[in-house]
Amino acid sequence: MRKRTHGLKHHIAPTSIGGPEYNEENIYRNWRGREHYFYHRSFVNFPPSVVIKIIEGFTDENGHWNTMLMSPDYYESLQKAFLGKEPANAIDFVRKEFLPIEEKWLRGELPEMEFPDSQHTYKKIRHKKEKKRTLKSPLFNFMKSDLPTNLREGRTS
Repeated sequence: MRKRTHGLKHHIAPTSIGGPEYNEENIYRNWRGREHYFYHRSFVNFPPSVVIKIIEGFTDENGHWNTMLMSPDYYESLQKAFLGKEPANAIDFVRKEFLPIEEKWLRGELPEMEFPDSQHTYKKIRHKKEKKRTLKSPLFNFMKSDLPTNLREGRTS
């Protein structure tokens, strides 16, 4: 059996809570080294809006990581995920690279695309048998209720 590795392909709107798997707009590929692994080690599969709240919660009054609130291992994961940057830089990164895609997904503007033909045959068969994912996750309801009213209702202004 082939060992699964954490690749450099990151789904911005997590497929585990209904994000599209094959929409290229939902995939971030600009990771260097093991940043992707440490990002998921720190934030599991939380969407960008929740990641920002977690980072804000671990920020002290001086704008630094509050190491009193986290284990040394968790602090190390955050440092490796964001290349040693301060929380404000980490939040800026997530806001710039991930948040617009999540907002688009929550408004229903990020559809699932056709399965790419270049993929392995067994994945094609599995994909055809999959049922459409629904957004029944309590996490999704939390995220949606946390959005500004205009985004919750699908308006941008």
